[in-house]
Amino acid sequence: MLFPSQHLTLPMDIPTEKDWGNWIPDGKRQPKMSNHKRMQKKEAMARIHAVQEILRRWDPMDLAPGKFAPKDEYDDYAYPIVSLVSQGCSVEQLFEYLRSLRIDMETMRDNIQNDKNIAREIITALHGKEV
Repeated sequence: MLFPSQHLTLPMDIPTEKDWGNWIPDGKRQPKMSNHKRMQKKEAMARIHAVQEILRRWDPMDLAPGKFAPKDEYDDYAYPIVSLVSQGCSVEQLFEYLRSLRIDMETMRDNIQNDKNIAREIITALHGKEV
């Protein structure tokens, strides 16, 4: 434990603010990300954010994310959903996945039509066309 009179000394090769993107804790530096990789990452994050917004409207537990619950209440579900859609799942398969999530959450109500609509909306958002 450090006391106010003690000073913490840091290694000389601590990365500067501009280096944080290519520094990992063991001190080794990684090559800078190419523009192509940077664009791929940006596109992937945009897809995840789009699904997160849709999931907030889905709200299977009636928590009103951002109002009565944390805004990111359902955000972690976006990653596997984007992966499923990227692998070519159908609206019906995504609907079944959403239903399984609802069951795991032990929600009080079943809303089949809403789950189907949300599955369709997610696939449309990620494919950029109506399904």
